[in-house]
Amino acid sequence: MSLRYQNTCYIFTLTDQQKLDVHTDAGLKALELKLLPLIDSGHKNVVQKSDLSAELQRACGQSSTHFYTMS
Repeated sequence: MSLRYQNTCYIFTLTDQQKLDVHTDAGLKALELKLLPLIDSGHKNVVQKSDLSAELQRACGQSSTHFYTMS
């Protein structure tokens, strides 16, 4: 899952359950509430755009210039 803010793209790896939960309104909201605080407190790993899959590059958008995988 990716979250964009201005020119930064944050990439999260979802569990199998989270991949199912994201398809409901309540599940998506719960997931966003869990992941958003990680942007400030989680460990950020810098990655290059060229290292991302084409799917993640599209999800991050053309205006993104900074990319982080979150853990």
